[in-house]
Amino acid sequence: MRRVALCTNSVVVSSIGASLEGRAGLEVVRIDPRSPDAVRRLEDLWPDVAIVDLTTAQSEPISLLRKYPGLLLIGVDLNSNELVVLSGERARPLTMDNLVRVIEAGAYAPERSS
Repeated sequence: MRRVALCTNSVVVSSIGASLEGRAGLEVVRIDPRSPDAVRRLEDLWPDVAIVDLTTAQSEPISLLRKYPGLLLIGVDLNSNELVVLSGERARPLTMDNLVRVIEAGAYAPERSS
């Protein structure tokens, strides 16, 4: 089962969460990033995926990736009708060879707008 954390209190992400709930293989949990116990909840739950609203998020997405290696972060932006997929996977050291490997392995090929 994949655990999906909704890391915002935005109406957009709440609607996405409501659509995801009940789907086989997914467990949806809600975490308000401004809550004093948000970090503890994330540590306790250790989600596979986190979804944030890019129109309301400030530094939360990057801080989530730094704190939780391996996290797949999905940012949604209803204003531009886009989603951004980021991964917390890390490669060290930062070398051109490692950078090229990441570029070549890119599994997500979005549709390009004209």
